[in-house]
Amino acid sequence: MIDRIISNRRLAVIGVIMIALVVVAVIFFMQWQSAEDKKADVETDKKSAEIRWTNAIVEYDIDELQRQKDSLSSSAKFPENFPAAGLAIELANAAYWNSVSVEISQNPTKVSTESVGGINYDAYATEVSVTGSLSKIISFLDYIERGDYGSIRVQDVEFKGTEVKGKLTFDLVLLTLR
Repeated sequence: MIDRIISNRRLAVIGVIMIALVVVAVIFFMQWQSAEDKKADVETDKKSAEIRWTNAIVEYDIDELQRQKDSLSSSAKFPENFPAAGLAIELANAAYWNSVSVEISQNPTKVSTESVGGINYDAYATEVSVTGSLSKIISFLDYIERGDYGSIRVQDVEFKGTEVKGKLTFDLVLLTLR
């Protein structure tokens, strides 16, 4: 009987040791699995960061941005001299295509010199009046804005009338190289 108790005691100790080893193995496996998951997350973050870095290099390539800036400067729509005839034709076309009447009430005069992108340009202004429906006048202005002269701007705008018929008076300013 004592031998049996001692034998059972040894089996109980071996059983406790086996259970402890299984618990320790499970804990180590869980820790290992957690470390693997974190490693996978870090690798995913690293790949994502590399992609963002590559995109940033492409998007903000200083040499490419400089080339784009230079091409914009060389293709700017700033006329060499004030194009009186060309501007009159542009206004006449805009009036025709938008069914409004246009009147230039003064000859273009040089009003100032303006700096754009570190380059000085002469600014010429003329007063223009457009008569028609409000929607047609807005279309007229859109036509002028999208026209051949990228250096044109409208300022000192005054509208009198209704949506059906009105008169818009404004100063049309054009920048030229000289």
